[in-house]
Amino acid sequence: MAVKTIRVLSPAGRAAPPDAHIAARPSSVDGKVLGILDNKKENATALLDAVKEILGGRVKVKEVLYFSKDFPSAPARNLEEISARCDLVINGVGH
Repeated sequence: MAVKTIRVLSPAGRAAPPDAHIAARPSSVDGKVLGILDNKKENATALLDAVKEILGGRVKVKEVLYFSKDFPSAPARNLEEISARCDLVINGVGH
């Protein structure tokens, strides 16, 4: 009788590549250009507007630039522009 082998694959993977790292955080946001990226999920716009209002009374950013995706499941098409123009970005997630 032939022996049958079952190959079992593990769905577990690495959460991040070994060389991944957290981006450096600025010591202050004062004088920086803040980007806001709305992912267009339900309530994301309202959440980001509230965050912008709260931050407006607490920090002195140089400028706030607002970006949005076309729809939630689409990738942001302007990431290069966002990273070139902004010192930091808040990426909003609704629901």
